[in-house]
Amino acid sequence: MSSRLYWLLATLLTAVVVHLSFVLFAPKLVMAERLQAIRAAVGDTSLKVLTPGQTLRLIGEEGEGLVHALCFYDLDNGPVMVTAVIPPSYWSISIYSASGDNFYSFNDRQADVGRLAILLRRDRTVVAEVDDGVGSEAPSGDTLEVFPPEPRGIVVFRALAGEAADRAGTAAELARSTCAPSRN
Repeated sequence: MSSRLYWLLATLLTAVVVHLSFVLFAPKLVMAERLQAIRAAVGDTSLKVLTPGQTLRLIGEEGEGLVHALCFYDLDNGPVMVTAVIPPSYWSISIYSASGDNFYSFNDRQADVGRLAILLRRDRTVVAEVDDGVGSEAPSGDTLEVFPPEPRGIVVFRALAGEAADRAGTAAELARSTCAPSRN
């Protein structure tokens, strides 16, 4: 009987170790693979509005009525300025770290603005005046400074297109947004 108990406990312990290893390491590996695919599709520090096929491949299924735009950022090359021209319908901006953590989100219910400016920075040094060099004006003269927990990640823009015919107009609105290196 002790032999059976030994093998039962050994099997149970092996199962627990395999399960915990998968739970701890698989999400980071999947996110790293997805991040590389996004970087290859959209490039470094530039905004790209996705087609429905690209959205399905890069993000997954999130609803047919949404238009997505992505920006891969790398703060090793300096700060990144994200300016969003806000469409009149539902919109949201989410910023994810390379490990998949959604550490910053902003949507239409939080602010009633026409343009949003976010400066992604590595450190918390004080900046007296933000000049992003792309001619964007932040709401109320303010630029939101965000300090990502990791130097690389993605910015995801989402906007509601409604009907399929509205998709082109919503995509054009999102395309007016920018994601570019900042001189600060």
